[in-house]
Amino acid sequence: MSLSASLAIDIVSQAALKAFNAAIAPLKAFSTDFSADAVQVGKKILFTWTPAGATVNDYNAQNGYVTEAPTQLPKELPIDKNKYVGFEYTDDQLATLSMMKLDDIGKQYGAALAEAVIADIWSLITAANYGAAAYDADPADFDSDDVLDIGKVCTDAKWPKAGRNMILNPDCYVALCKDPAVKTASAFGGTEAIRQGVIPALGTFENIFESTVIPANAENLLGFAVNTEAIGVAFRAIQPDATAQMVMNYQVFSDESGMTIAFKEWYDTKFKTTRRVLEVNYGKCVGNPAGIKRIVGQAGQGVI
Repeated sequence: MSLSASLAIDIVSQAALKAFNAAIAPLKAFSTDFSADAVQVGKKILFTWTPAGATVNDYNAQNGYVTEAPTQLPKELPIDKNKYVGFEYTDDQLATLSMMKLDDIGKQYGAALAEAVIADIWSLITAANYGAAAYDADPADFDSDDVLDIGKVCTDAKWPKAGRNMILNPDCYVALCKDPAVKTASAFGGTEAIRQGVIPALGTFENIFESTVIPANAENLLGFAVNTEAIGVAFRAIQPDATAQMVMNYQVFSDESGMTIAFKEWYDTKFKTTRRVLEVNYGKCVGNPAGIKRIVGQAGQGVI
Protein backbone atom coordinates (compact mmCIF):
# COMPACT_ATOMS: atom_id res chain seq x y z
CA MET A 1 0.00 0.00 0.00
CA SER A 2 1.45 3.36 -1.06
CA LEU A 3 1.39 6.39 1.23
CA SER A 4 -0.45 9.58 0.39
CA ALA A 5 1.58 12.77 0.19
CA SER A 6 -0.29 14.27 3.15
CA LEU A 7 0.42 11.24 5.35
CA ALA A 8 4.07 11.29 4.30
CA ILE A 9 4.28 14.94 5.36
CA ASP A 10 2.87 14.14 8.79
CA ILE A 11 5.23 11.21 9.37
CA VAL A 12 8.38 13.06 8.32
CA SER A 13 7.37 16.26 10.10
CA GLN A 14 6.70 14.64 13.47
CA ALA A 15 9.85 12.50 13.32
CA ALA A 16 11.98 15.49 12.35
CA LEU A 17 10.52 17.65 15.10
CA LYS A 18 11.13 14.96 17.73
CA ALA A 19 14.77 14.55 16.68
CA PHE A 20 15.21 18.32 16.43
CA ASN A 21 13.93 18.86 19.97
CA ALA A 22 16.17 16.13 21.38
CA ALA A 23 19.26 17.66 19.80
CA ILE A 24 18.35 21.27 20.59
CA ALA A 25 17.88 20.59 24.34
CA PRO A 26 21.13 22.32 25.44
CA LEU A 27 19.73 25.65 24.19
CA LYS A 28 17.45 25.59 27.24
CA ALA A 29 20.49 26.81 29.17
CA PHE A 30 20.31 30.17 27.38
CA SER A 31 17.86 33.04 27.12
CA THR A 32 15.56 31.79 24.39
CA ASP A 33 12.43 33.15 22.76
CA PHE A 34 10.45 30.52 20.88
CA SER A 35 7.48 32.56 19.72
CA ALA A 36 5.17 31.17 17.05
CA ASP A 37 4.57 34.68 15.66
CA ALA A 38 5.48 35.08 12.00
CA VAL A 39 7.83 37.95 11.22
CA GLN A 40 9.70 39.52 8.32
CA VAL A 41 13.34 38.57 7.77
CA GLY A 42 15.62 40.93 9.70
CA LYS A 43 13.05 41.98 12.30
CA LYS A 44 14.77 42.83 15.58
CA ILE A 45 13.78 41.23 18.89
CA LEU A 46 14.66 43.10 22.10
CA PHE A 47 16.28 41.10 24.91
CA THR A 48 16.76 42.51 28.40
CA TRP A 49 18.17 41.08 31.59
CA THR A 50 19.19 42.26 35.03
CA PRO A 51 22.75 41.48 36.17
CA ALA A 52 23.05 39.60 39.44
CA GLY A 53 23.56 41.74 42.54
CA ALA A 54 21.65 44.26 44.63
CA THR A 55 22.44 46.83 47.29
CA VAL A 56 21.52 45.75 50.82
CA ASN A 57 20.86 48.65 53.22
CA ASP A 58 20.35 49.08 56.95
CA TYR A 59 17.06 50.77 57.70
CA ASN A 60 17.44 54.34 58.89
CA ALA A 61 14.41 56.03 60.44
CA GLN A 62 15.54 59.46 59.25
CA ASN A 63 16.05 58.49 55.61
CA GLY A 64 13.35 55.84 55.40
CA TYR A 65 13.61 53.20 52.71
CA VAL A 66 16.12 53.72 49.89
CA THR A 67 15.19 51.96 46.68
CA GLU A 68 16.98 51.43 43.39
CA ALA A 69 15.99 50.57 39.85
CA PRO A 70 17.56 47.34 38.55
CA THR A 71 20.10 47.81 35.78
CA GLN A 72 18.59 46.52 32.57
CA LEU A 73 20.88 45.49 29.75
CA PRO A 74 18.93 45.64 26.49
CA LYS A 75 20.18 44.00 23.34
CA GLU A 76 18.64 44.00 19.87
CA LEU A 77 18.68 40.66 18.13
CA PRO A 78 17.83 40.53 14.39
CA ILE A 79 16.13 37.45 12.94
CA ASP A 80 18.69 37.09 10.18
CA LYS A 81 19.65 33.41 10.12
CA ASN A 82 17.86 30.88 7.94
CA LYS A 83 19.04 27.27 8.01
CA TYR A 84 17.30 24.40 6.29
CA VAL A 85 17.61 20.84 5.08
CA GLY A 86 15.87 19.66 1.93
CA PHE A 87 15.17 16.42 0.12
CA GLU A 88 13.08 15.14 -2.74
CA TYR A 89 11.41 11.99 -4.00
CA THR A 90 9.64 10.98 -7.21
CA ASP A 91 6.11 9.64 -7.48
CA ASP A 92 7.51 6.13 -7.95
CA GLN A 93 9.69 6.42 -4.85
CA LEU A 94 6.79 7.70 -2.76
CA ALA A 95 4.75 4.68 -3.77
CA THR A 96 7.39 2.34 -2.32
CA LEU A 97 8.38 4.24 0.82
CA SER A 98 7.21 2.74 4.10
CA MET A 99 6.21 4.58 7.26
CA MET A 100 9.41 3.37 8.91
CA LYS A 101 11.57 4.74 6.10
CA LEU A 102 9.86 8.12 6.31
CA ASP A 103 10.31 8.14 10.08
CA ASP A 104 14.05 7.49 9.67
CA ILE A 105 14.32 10.25 7.07
CA GLY A 106 12.64 12.71 9.40
CA LYS A 107 14.93 11.84 12.34
CA GLN A 108 18.08 12.25 10.26
CA TYR A 109 17.08 15.59 8.84
CA GLY A 110 15.71 16.99 12.10
CA ALA A 111 18.85 16.09 14.05
CA ALA A 112 21.16 17.46 11.36
CA LEU A 113 19.29 20.77 11.31
CA ALA A 114 19.42 21.14 15.10
CA GLU A 115 23.14 20.41 15.25
CA ALA A 116 23.90 23.00 12.58
CA VAL A 117 21.87 25.65 14.43
CA ILE A 118 23.58 24.92 17.75
CA ALA A 119 27.06 24.97 16.23
CA ASP A 120 26.32 28.35 14.66
CA ILE A 121 25.04 29.83 17.93
CA TRP A 122 27.98 28.50 19.92
CA SER A 123 30.44 30.03 17.46
CA LEU A 124 29.93 33.14 19.63
CA ILE A 125 31.73 31.49 22.56
CA THR A 126 35.20 32.96 22.13
CA ALA A 127 37.72 34.77 24.30
CA ALA A 128 36.90 37.98 22.44
CA ASN A 129 33.25 37.78 23.53
CA TYR A 130 33.52 36.16 26.99
CA GLY A 131 37.03 36.77 28.22
CA ALA A 132 39.81 34.43 29.22
CA ALA A 133 39.04 30.79 29.93
CA ALA A 134 38.06 30.06 33.52
CA TYR A 135 39.19 26.44 33.68
CA ASP A 136 41.87 24.30 32.08
CA ALA A 137 40.71 20.68 31.83
CA ASP A 138 42.16 17.32 30.90
CA PRO A 139 39.33 15.63 28.95
CA ALA A 140 40.47 12.11 29.84
CA ASP A 141 40.36 12.81 33.58
CA PHE A 142 37.41 15.17 33.79
CA ASP A 143 35.39 14.25 36.89
CA SER A 144 33.03 15.51 39.56
CA ASP A 145 35.87 17.35 41.31
CA ASP A 146 36.30 19.46 38.16
CA VAL A 147 32.57 20.16 38.16
CA LEU A 148 32.76 21.33 41.77
CA ASP A 149 35.77 23.53 41.03
CA ILE A 150 34.04 25.13 38.06
CA GLY A 151 30.93 25.62 40.19
CA LYS A 152 33.03 27.55 42.69
CA VAL A 153 34.30 29.79 39.88
CA CYS A 154 30.67 30.56 39.04
CA THR A 155 29.77 31.14 42.68
CA ASP A 156 32.74 33.47 43.15
CA ALA A 157 31.44 35.40 40.13
CA LYS A 158 28.12 35.87 42.00
CA TRP A 159 26.13 33.70 39.62
CA PRO A 160 22.69 32.72 40.90
CA LYS A 161 22.25 28.98 41.46
CA ALA A 162 19.03 28.97 39.44
CA GLY A 163 19.61 28.58 35.72
CA ARG A 164 23.23 27.45 36.10
CA ASN A 165 24.17 24.74 33.56
CA MET A 166 27.22 23.13 32.01
CA ILE A 167 27.74 21.83 28.48
CA LEU A 168 30.61 19.44 27.67
CA ASN A 169 32.04 17.77 24.61
CA PRO A 170 31.81 13.94 24.49
CA ASP A 171 35.35 13.36 25.81
CA CYS A 172 34.72 15.33 29.00
CA TYR A 173 31.16 14.07 29.36
CA VAL A 174 32.06 10.38 29.03
CA ALA A 175 34.95 10.77 31.48
CA LEU A 176 32.55 12.44 33.92
CA CYS A 177 30.01 9.63 33.56
CA LYS A 178 32.71 7.11 34.48
CA ASP A 179 33.35 8.90 37.76
CA PRO A 180 32.01 6.62 40.55
CA ALA A 181 30.19 9.66 41.99
CA VAL A 182 28.16 9.89 38.78
CA LYS A 183 28.29 6.43 37.20
CA THR A 184 25.78 4.82 39.55
CA ALA A 185 22.31 6.00 38.61
CA SER A 186 21.26 6.16 42.25
CA ALA A 187 23.94 8.80 42.87
CA PHE A 188 21.96 11.33 40.88
CA GLY A 189 18.45 9.95 40.95
CA GLY A 190 18.01 8.71 37.40
CA THR A 191 19.54 7.27 34.24
CA GLU A 192 19.43 10.48 32.18
CA ALA A 193 23.22 10.55 31.79
CA ILE A 194 23.14 7.30 29.84
CA ARG A 195 19.78 7.61 28.07
CA GLN A 196 19.56 11.32 27.23
CA GLY A 197 23.03 12.81 27.40
CA VAL A 198 22.22 15.02 30.38
CA ILE A 199 23.30 14.71 34.02
CA PRO A 200 20.79 16.50 36.27
CA ALA A 201 21.64 18.36 39.48
CA LEU A 202 25.36 17.73 39.97
CA GLY A 203 27.23 20.13 42.22
CA THR A 204 25.77 23.60 41.80
CA PHE A 205 24.59 22.92 38.25
CA GLU A 206 20.97 22.20 37.33
CA ASN A 207 22.01 20.11 34.32
CA ILE A 208 25.16 18.99 32.57
CA PHE A 209 24.56 18.43 28.86
CA GLU A 210 26.61 16.44 26.37
CA SER A 211 27.04 17.94 22.91
CA THR A 212 28.92 16.74 19.85
CA VAL A 213 28.89 20.17 18.19
CA ILE A 214 30.85 22.37 20.59
CA PRO A 215 33.10 24.32 18.23
CA ALA A 216 36.78 24.51 19.16
CA ASN A 217 36.71 28.10 17.84
CA ALA A 218 40.49 27.85 17.36
CA GLU A 219 40.75 28.08 21.16
CA ASN A 220 40.53 24.38 22.12
CA LEU A 221 37.10 24.85 23.66
CA LEU A 222 35.96 21.70 25.49
CA GLY A 223 32.82 23.06 27.11
CA PHE A 224 31.49 25.86 29.24
CA ALA A 225 29.48 26.75 32.29
CA VAL A 226 26.61 29.06 31.43
CA ASN A 227 23.72 31.01 32.89
CA THR A 228 20.73 32.20 30.94
CA GLU A 229 22.10 35.72 30.43
CA ALA A 230 25.05 34.59 28.30
CA ILE A 231 23.48 34.38 24.84
CA GLY A 232 20.20 35.62 23.45
CA VAL A 233 18.48 33.35 20.92
CA ALA A 234 15.14 33.98 19.22
CA PHE A 235 13.27 31.77 16.78
CA ARG A 236 10.47 33.00 14.55
CA ALA A 237 8.52 31.56 11.66
CA ILE A 238 8.90 33.36 8.31
CA GLN A 239 5.80 33.10 6.17
CA PRO A 240 6.40 32.49 2.43
CA ASP A 241 5.15 34.88 -0.18
CA ALA A 242 1.36 34.57 -0.23
CA THR A 243 1.42 34.67 -4.04
CA ALA A 244 3.78 31.70 -4.34
CA GLN A 245 2.26 28.90 -6.37
CA MET A 246 2.36 25.19 -5.57
CA VAL A 247 3.86 25.73 -2.10
CA MET A 248 2.34 24.32 1.08
CA ASN A 249 3.69 25.73 4.34
CA TYR A 250 3.50 23.73 7.57
CA GLN A 251 4.33 24.88 11.08
CA VAL A 252 4.65 22.27 13.78
CA PHE A 253 4.86 23.18 17.47
CA SER A 254 6.46 21.16 20.23
CA ASP A 255 4.98 20.86 23.70
CA GLU A 256 8.53 20.37 25.01
CA SER A 257 10.17 23.58 23.87
CA GLY A 258 7.68 25.61 21.87
CA MET A 259 10.08 25.41 18.95
CA THR A 260 8.71 26.18 15.50
CA ILE A 261 9.96 24.43 12.39
CA ALA A 262 8.55 25.41 9.00
CA PHE A 263 7.84 22.55 6.62
CA LYS A 264 7.55 23.64 2.98
CA GLU A 265 6.72 21.33 0.15
CA TRP A 266 6.13 21.83 -3.54
CA TYR A 267 5.57 19.58 -6.56
CA ASP A 268 7.63 19.74 -9.72
CA THR A 269 5.20 18.61 -12.42
CA LYS A 270 7.88 18.41 -15.11
CA PHE A 271 9.88 15.79 -13.21
CA LYS A 272 7.04 14.27 -11.13
CA THR A 273 9.05 15.09 -8.05
CA THR A 274 7.99 16.29 -4.62
CA ARG A 275 10.53 18.58 -2.96
CA ARG A 276 10.50 19.33 0.76
CA VAL A 277 12.37 21.82 2.95
CA LEU A 278 12.58 21.88 6.75
CA GLU A 279 13.79 25.25 7.97
CA VAL A 280 14.25 27.42 11.02
CA ASN A 281 14.68 31.18 11.18
CA TYR A 282 16.46 32.65 14.17
CA GLY A 283 18.81 35.27 15.51
CA LYS A 284 21.62 35.21 18.05
CA CYS A 285 23.57 37.76 20.04
CA VAL A 286 26.19 37.94 22.77
CA GLY A 287 24.36 38.62 26.00
CA ASN A 288 26.13 39.20 29.30
CA PRO A 289 29.89 38.63 28.73
CA ALA A 290 30.14 37.45 32.36
CA GLY A 291 27.52 34.75 31.77
CA ILE A 292 29.86 32.09 30.35
CA LYS A 293 32.90 30.45 31.92
CA ARG A 294 34.83 28.73 29.17
CA ILE A 295 36.53 25.35 29.71
CA VAL A 296 39.56 24.71 27.52
CA GLY A 297 42.09 21.94 27.12
CA GLN A 298 45.69 23.01 27.40
CA ALA A 299 48.82 22.00 29.27
CA GLY A 300 47.63 22.10 32.85
CA GLN A 301 44.43 21.44 34.67
CA GLY A 302 42.40 23.48 37.11
CA VAL A 303 41.30 27.03 37.70
CA ILE A 304 43.17 29.48 35.49
